[in-house]
Order: sequence, then structure tokens, then C-alpha cells
Amino acid sequence: MTVARYVEGLPWLAVVGVALVAPAVRWRRRLCPGWTWVPSRLVEAVLAWSAIVVVCEALGALGWFTPWPVLVVVVAAGAGAWLLAPQRRPETAIGHEPTARWEPPVAVAFGGFVFAQWCARTVAAFGAGMTDVDTLSYHLPHAARFMQEGWLTRLHFIAPDEASAYNPSNGELAHSLGMLAWHRDPLSLVLNLGWLVLLLGAAWCIGRRLGSGAIAVGAVSVVLASPLIASTQAASGMTDTASVCFLLVAAYLLIVATDAPAALPLAGLAGGLALGSKFTIVVPFVALSVLVVVGARRFGRPAVTTTAAWLAPAFLTGSFWYLRNIARVGTPIPTLRIGVDGVRLPKPPIALERYAFTVAHYLFDGTIWSKWFLPGLRHAFGVLWPVVLVVALAAAVGALVRGGAVIRGLGAVALASGLAYLFTQTTAFGPPGQPVLFTANLRYLLPTLTLALALLPTVAGRRLPRGVMAGAVGALLLVTGLAPNAWPSDDRLPAVGLGVLGAVLALALLWTLRRPAHGRRAAWGAGIVVAVVVVLGFPATRHYEERRYTVAASSQVALDAWANGVHHAKIGIVGFFVQYPLYGSDLSNRVQYIGDFRQNHAFTDFRTCASWRRAVSDGGYRFVVISPSFPSEPDPAALAWTRDARGTTRVLVNDRTYVFRVDGRLDAATCPR
Repeated sequence: MTVARYVEGLPWLAVVGVALVAPAVRWRRRLCPGWTWVPSRLVEAVLAWSAIVVVCEALGALGWFTPWPVLVVVVAAGAGAWLLAPQRRPETAIGHEPTARWEPPVAVAFGGFVFAQWCARTVAAFGAGMTDVDTLSYHLPHAARFMQEGWLTRLHFIAPDEASAYNPSNGELAHSLGMLAWHRDPLSLVLNLGWLVLLLGAAWCIGRRLGSGAIAVGAVSVVLASPLIASTQAASGMTDTASVCFLLVAAYLLIVATDAPAALPLAGLAGGLALGSKFTIVVPFVALSVLVVVGARRFGRPAVTTTAAWLAPAFLTGSFWYLRNIARVGTPIPTLRIGVDGVRLPKPPIALERYAFTVAHYLFDGTIWSKWFLPGLRHAFGVLWPVVLVVALAAAVGALVRGGAVIRGLGAVALASGLAYLFTQTTAFGPPGQPVLFTANLRYLLPTLTLALALLPTVAGRRLPRGVMAGAVGALLLVTGLAPNAWPSDDRLPAVGLGVLGAVLALALLWTLRRPAHGRRAAWGAGIVVAVVVVLGFPATRHYEERRYTVAASSQVALDAWANGVHHAKIGIVGFFVQYPLYGSDLSNRVQYIGDFRQNHAFTDFRTCASWRRAVSDGGYRFVVISPSFPSEPDPAALAWTRDARGTTRVLVNDRTYVFRVDGRLDAATCPR
């Protein structure tokens, strides 16, 4: 990236950011005056992100998700929102337990530990590129396709009969916005750090409401610092953190909605943002909706009004991707069989369904537990994984028994979500008797664990003082977060330095905000932070662009390095699905799995040489990349059909990966019979 290109993208980001944040702050001041610093920032984040999601989805439905339309409409919407802000309401007191002086610094220390750990992986990614398989297979390819096409309603299949094309994509939309500014992806590396901060802020707010923000932050940090979550979420395109972040914000706003009526529709916005980010939020969202409907009188409104105040905003921010699926294939969640005999919604074929076993399927199989489940839990959550799960269960049960009406409801939501996990497809993904992705898919427990652990302060009492509990939580965090596979092997020292620096700055900010005129000081502090980030951003981006996907220990390094030197080319792939590096350093390459669309929305491999060659010629592909998905699999049939065709030139062979340049139409008549 050149200096000119970097400087060119900054004003776009700055204008979009100001157009979103300024009206969000104004609306928050009008709707929630008198709220303290952290809850206010959560509300502003919900309002700003809701606005950009709704605007971009509307533009993307028309094919206008491109830099200038986004800029113009966001500025216009921001100006309109500023002018239409409601009248200032009377200040609302939000009930919190008194906070001991030790709690804010302890909470910052807990959060700073996780921040340092995630920074370590971010620093490593700036030196090599993102390596998570799901990130490179579909999260960032979907984001890049949104940016390239301007459409958000078109389905992008990354492999035959796969399910990711139907996923809700609020999280990918955030990555796309970063790509719009520079046609590059450096912001994708740090995006989950932002969601992490919001998530910890929501945990602090929930904990303060229950008596101890430090305990809640520490307990949630235990899961976030676990080897599985740290390795899959930090510096990746994964959307688990974003979805859980807004789930916890929605939970907090529901808690305070009994005191502040404006919090209920804000909770609906946050719930919709979570629902529009990942399918794993469907059950928690439905459970929260039941909580709202059943406990309507707790919110001081008639049942109909309460339900509408929750569901209408949630529909606004969370329904787009489900409506897209209905329009495209006739069902909101194509991976599920919805309906009863005789009245069923359509269901497209999904090739991997034969491996989509649930944990419940193996629940009483001792062999599976000893060979797969127990080692997987240890690898995911560390040696004290039984303690982590027992503490989460105790927190949910404690909330159910000892909390107020809404807190009891949240405990029930956590328990219901945990029960639903056992019956969720792909939680024990793999061939029969071999749930090879059980460990990786323990991520699906993240909504349950974070919500339950945020409620942990409910079990504190006279017999278990808060200070003692905070110490125990801190010890559990250290044991879990210092597991060898929780940190990358390189760049640990600079990342720890960044985490310590962040903790010190946060402590200084907390001290500053305790004094008068804190708003002006906070503005100056934010301005200095932004200036430092802008100045350091260019060399970091250049370093990343020069090294991304060219130094990692992978059999595809030669292929990825080749793609970084290719620009504005249409690249077809077959066999494998880890495709994102082929988009190139400037994300200008169009990458598409070459497949055959059939009836019932099926997307399959071509079965004949003639149909394959016609698809390559008609598709206008400049290059074709062919490789098996896994080393144990045979070469795809398309390899022979392409290698023997006139009009193709082999430009790269790396192990069993082949790259062909297509110089003209492939003659289907010369296919072997």
C-alpha cells in the first residue's frame, strides 16, 4: 500500500465514523441521560453499529454497497438522526451495588491480561497473515465478495453443497467496511479486539448490577483467554466474539430496563445485532424473547407494547440475512428442517450433513468420551476445564435461584442455551464415531458460558466474600490463560508490553474520569490515541502487506505468494476451499469455486469433462487452481480435464496444487470418452 492510498482511505473512515458516532452520542444523551461512562459507551456502540448495519443492508439489497453510496447515505442518515434526536428525558438512576475501590483496577487487570494475550496473536498475524481455516474459507471471502460486488443478497458458495453461504453476516459486514476504505484488510486483524473491549464492558456492567463488576469481568475473561477462544478469535475473521458481545449488551440492557424504559428498545437493537451475526444466537435470542414476553409487567408496560419494543428493533437489525435466505431458497435457516410432515419449508442439499452429528448423539458413548470429548475439553479450556464448566453451571443456577425476576430469566436463558448446544448440528462433526471437529466447535458454547459467568456475582455472599471470589477467579484465569497453546510461540514479549500499556492507560483513564471536566479530558485522550494509531498504522500495514501468506509454514505458501502478485484476475478453484489468500494483497482478484447449480438449490462439482470445460470458458476465468481438500483425498477429476485441454498453460505446481492459465476457450469436443 502506498502512502497516498493509505492517506486517501483515512478521510473516508473518519467521515463515516464521525457521521455514526456523533448522532449516537446525541441520542444516548437524550435517551439515557445520567448514565455512567461504561454503560453510555455500550449504548453508543449499539446505536452506531445499528445505524451502519441498517444503512449498508439497505444499500446492499440494491447493489450499492460501494464506497461513495455508503459515504453519502451514512452522512445523510447521520445528519437526519442528529436533527431528529428526541427531547432530553429526565435523568434515570440505574441501580448498582456500591463498588469497592479495588474493583475497577482489578477488572482492568483481568481485561488487560486477555487483551495482552489477544494482542500477541494480532502481532503474529501482522507478520504472516491470518491462519484460521474458517476465516480463510468463508468469513473473509464473503466479506471480500460483498466489497467487490456491492451486493449483500447474493449467495457465495465456497464449496459444493456447503452451508456457510446462508450464514447471517453482520460480522462479515464489519470486515467489508474496512475493506471499502483501502481495498485491503488490515482492519480485519484488529476488529475482534474492539468486540473484545465491548464484551468486557458489558460483563462489567452486568457484574456491577449484581454486586461485583470485577468478578464478572474475571469470570468471562477465563473463557476468552482459554486456548480455544484465544486461538480462534484473536486476529481472525471469526464472528463468535461479535455475536456474544451484543448478546451480553442486550442482557445488560434488559436488566436495567426495569429502571430505564428506553433501555428495552436498545436491548432489542443489541439482540438483533447478535442474531444477525451467527446462527448460534438463535436459541439465546428466542429465550430472551420469551423472557421479555413472560416478564412484560416487570418493564412497566403492557405486554403488547413490551413485546413490540423488543421485537421491532431486533427485526430491524437482525432479520436481513434470514429474509435473504427466504427470498433465495424459501427458508430462513436452510441448515434446519423446519415444519411438520406435509407443511415443510424447502431445504437445499448440504453435502456435509452426513457428518453433522450432535454431542447428544454420543452422550452415553464411553469410548467417544475417552478418545474425543475429554481430550477436546482439556485442549479447549485448559487443565481446569471441569472447574470452568462447574463454575458456569453454578453461576446460572445461582442466578436462577437468588436473582431478581430478570436475573432469574437470564439464568434460565443460559441453561436453555447450554442444553440446546447438546442438540446443535455439527457440535460433534465428523465421520461416524470420529467427531474430529468437536474441539473446534466448542466455540458454540461461548454464548452460554459468557452469559452464565457474567452472572457469577449472584453466588457471592457472606460465606463467600467478593474479594475471595475475585482472587479465585484470578487464579483460574492465570491457569487457563497461561496454557502453552493459549499464546503464539513468537512475539509474546511485545504483545505483553502492549497489554500492560493498555492496562496502565485504562487505569489512568478511570482515574481521570473520577475528576471534574472528564469529558474534555476523555476527548483529548481519544484524539491522542487516534493520532498515534494513524501514524503507526501505515508502517504496520506495509509490513503486513509485504508478508501476508508468504512466510507461514504451509504447503500453500507458494500458491499464496503467487496470488499476491496477481491483480484484477478471475480465479476459479476446484477441490479445496481455503481460498481467501487468492484474492491477492489488494483484494482485486475475483475467486469462485467452479461448480454446477442444479435443482433444489444444489451446488455440486461438475461430473463430465465437457460440462467442466464449458463452465471454465463461459465463466471467463483467467486462472484455474486445482487441489484436493485434504492430503488423503484423490486429485479432483477436473485436474485431468484441465491439464489435457488445449488453451491452458501450467504456471505453478506446488506439491499437489496446480495453477493453470486459461489462454482461450477449452474445447469440450476433445474430452476423453
